[in-house]
Amino acid sequence: MRILSPGTFLPVPPPSSSPSTVAKDETQWNAFVEILPLWLAPNMVTLIGFLFILVNIVLLVIFMPDLVGPVRLPPTRTTQLWGPT
Repeated sequence: MRILSPGTFLPVPPPSSSPSTVAKDETQWNAFVEILPLWLAPNMVTLIGFLFILVNIVLLVIFMPDLVGPVRLPPTRTTQLWGPT
C-alpha cells in the first residue's frame, strides 16, 4: 500500500542569491560562529535564547509586579497637538 504518491510534495525553491541577502546572511552567521563555540548544538542556542526571554519576564514581574508603567506624564506640546497616545 502506497501512502504518498510522487506528486505529493511541492518543489522547494532555491535560496535567495541576491547580493544583499548573501552579504547579510554571511555577516550574521560569521558573527555567530565567532561568538559561539562550534561544539554547541543549534537546539541549545535556541534554548539559551528562550531562557533569556524567561529571565526577562521574571525580572519584569519582580520589578513591576502590577505590570503598570510609570504614572502618566503631564501634557506636552506634542500631546496637546496630536492627542494622548
